[in-house]
Amino acid sequence: MENWGKKEYVPVIIVILLVVFIAYSSRPTTELVEDKGNDIGVQTVTIGVIDQYNSEYAPETSEYYSFIAEQAERDIIEYSNQQNSGFEFDVVFQPVDEYGEMITVVQDCRDNGTNLLVGFPNNLALDLCMSLAVSDDDMIFISIGSAQPFGFTWDDTVFRLHPPRTQRTKTFAEIIYELGVRAVIPVTDSVNYEVSAFNEELRSLGGHVYDPVEYSVEYGEWENYKPEIESIDINFSQLNNYVNNASRFYPEEEIAILYFVYSCCLPQLLDMCQIYPDIIGVQWYSYYETDQCITELEKLDVSSEVRALSLSPNIKDTTLSGSICQKFRDEFGRDMSLIEANIYDGIWILALSVIAEDSTEILVLKDRIPTTAAGYQGLSGLFELDEVGDRRGINYNVWAYDRIENKTKRVLYGVYDYEAGKVNWIKPYN
Repeated sequence: MENWGKKEYVPVIIVILLVVFIAYSSRPTTELVEDKGNDIGVQTVTIGVIDQYNSEYAPETSEYYSFIAEQAERDIIEYSNQQNSGFEFDVVFQPVDEYGEMITVVQDCRDNGTNLLVGFPNNLALDLCMSLAVSDDDMIFISIGSAQPFGFTWDDTVFRLHPPRTQRTKTFAEIIYELGVRAVIPVTDSVNYEVSAFNEELRSLGGHVYDPVEYSVEYGEWENYKPEIESIDINFSQLNNYVNNASRFYPEEEIAILYFVYSCCLPQLLDMCQIYPDIIGVQWYSYYETDQCITELEKLDVSSEVRALSLSPNIKDTTLSGSICQKFRDEFGRDMSLIEANIYDGIWILALSVIAEDSTEILVLKDRIPTTAAGYQGLSGLFELDEVGDRRGINYNVWAYDRIENKTKRVLYGVYDYEAGKVNWIKPYN
């Protein structure tokens, strides 16, 4: 102890005291950790998914939509946590039993603060609720299936992930022209926007479009979500005259009939045309997909003669889509549709916009969504939006009917790549 006061021990004592002081003063305390958590905060963002109506016209979709919504919620939560975004995402499924409930369900979402909604798979569902989205700019709608070619502006807060019906006119005109068609005779059940838009596109390429041949259909009872067709009224003489007139200026392989109606009537119409060799002697194209009547067309031998080429939306083959689509296929035994894929992608686009802006303000998100969408590669590819918030285009599968081993079969001939603006042919079509 007699050495304790000596000068050489003083620096050692000072160092020890300094270390103890620093260790004590810098240790984490419960109070400091709690204060930091409160400063950061975690905001819960609710995204509602509106189910499709259920009726004789469409199957029960609740199990499909809720399954996709759950997949998106799981993946968004994982991504948000990895980014330390400060947001928690709660995806809430909102089933709707019929059209009459649509407005009520959306109004309830608005009242409880769920103002980011994904759904509205058709024109009527969206039209019914449009006023709620545009009245006070306090809701954003992401439509997964509405395709009407008019009625939307940049002033509204509605974004549509399914392209308007007229968007495929350019794609279709380019494909037909590439396959050598130079004269097209449209067949339609009414005057529509698609015929006019296609007319402009094909003429710009150097092709010729005749006046439409119109026809009408009487429907009966619905069975398995498809209508019974009682009768089809069409002026075959006019259609035959157009084909004969076109043959004066174009070889047969350059003439096509383009069917502009949803495809449930196509098999019956082709069957009725078999007594007109000139009509069946040229190729037919279907503006809309023939998915609803594959079995009927494969049973109809004439399908392999006229080919009935059509486009259907393509779910882009990526690691992400492969995983999600396989889970959907394992669960339901069928491939995912574009509308179902748009549920997953719509939830992601909303969540990424919230994270990017660090905000849930509707007008802030409205301005952000087009930028987010343009940089987002979803299940069905790129999500470029136009000036009114509609998707510019998508990838398509190119289908046609051919004779395979003495049977008429629907065959995948190629995939239209929207970003490249061309078809990647799997096998020669002509």
